[in-house]
Amino acid sequence: MIDWKREYELAQKSLYNGAKLIGEAGMRLQGSRFENDYKRIWEAISNLNSSLIAEVKRK
Repeated sequence: MIDWKREYELAQKSLYNGAKLIGEAGMRLQGSRFENDYKRIWEAISNLNSSLIAEVKRK
């Protein structure tokens, strides 16, 4: 049986670690034609992270 709470915790941890690199990329893209694309990615990651945290707290 899959321990979903543990899987969600690990996924959230991976997102957190990856966000450091993605954030660095975002700093380099400020003012470029790719900034809006970056912002959409960052917002999606942030929303997913928040959802995972909320789900872990519920379980």
